[in-house]
Amino acid sequence: MSTILRRSKNVRSFAVSSIALAALVLAAGADWAFSASYPARPVRIITTSLPGSATDVPARAVADRLTQLWGQQFVVDNRPGAGGRIAVELASKATPDGHTLLLTSDGPMAIGPAIKRRLPYDPLSDFAPVAFADFNNYILVVNPALTAHSVAELVNLARSRPGALRYGSAGLGSPNHMGMELFKLKAGIDVVHVPYKGGPAATIDLLAGRIELAMLGPPAIPHVKAGRLRAIAVPGARRSELMPELPTIADTVPGVDVRTWGAFFAPAGTPEPILSKLHREITRVLSLPETRKLFAAHGLSVEAMTREELWELLKADMRKHAEVVRTLKLPLLD
Repeated sequence: MSTILRRSKNVRSFAVSSIALAALVLAAGADWAFSASYPARPVRIITTSLPGSATDVPARAVADRLTQLWGQQFVVDNRPGAGGRIAVELASKATPDGHTLLLTSDGPMAIGPAIKRRLPYDPLSDFAPVAFADFNNYILVVNPALTAHSVAELVNLARSRPGALRYGSAGLGSPNHMGMELFKLKAGIDVVHVPYKGGPAATIDLLAGRIELAMLGPPAIPHVKAGRLRAIAVPGARRSELMPELPTIADTVPGVDVRTWGAFFAPAGTPEPILSKLHREITRVLSLPETRKLFAAHGLSVEAMTREELWELLKADMRKHAEVVRTLKLPLLD
């Protein structure tokens, strides 16, 4: 009797396994078929930036090329405002079929979760990585009236005058705000934060001497070349192609790596074959010489990255900013 029962169980087990395997094969076949026919209609690329801004450049470069390649319109939908929260929330609620993509900077994805009291989305559970787009490197600059000519001199000056120096940023929770706070944390210095409504306003006051230093983007380079500002270092992990003569802050203060970045994401649940197809073609577009030339003109640098590497970059930056907020007890923003 026991032998018959065992055989019956084996038959049932085999039947269940066969059904499960068939279901997997059918699902894989459906995903493949969906990927082969993708895109079936126009694709919307939601961006967090204004038209013509640096973050907007990759969206339009990719949209133009993919429209030509696949014969379906890739439309850029600019949704600036609320520090990128409007665009990211909209993308998070889209149907996960590959016909809605998000191009965002690290601000709303890596900084927002650390500095915001609450967000209407979760970067890790609401999105899947598609393709890395670019790095946008900052430069640590000071007003020429400041006596510091190097990172070491700046750190020593700040330590000798705690709370006396002021730095400007594009606003609370902006990448250059968080970057300067990371520098303060790793260097053990006390420099007062003066938030502005955007980088240009901070630049104006830095030129006028109302603040002493800031981390600014490529638009500050003409002021450096004209002698109106003094460049001290770049806060990224490597020297910048834009100003290769500058050392990194990390050469003097280990642990400082500040680069804002842009990347493409899709709503969580988007079929894997579609994600792979998008990653392959977007990465190819970004590697073209004409694309690299266009990016360089806007101060952007292209770097090849797998989807897994992009995901790890996002998680590492989330941890980094959370550490800064927690250690320095920065106030959370609504």
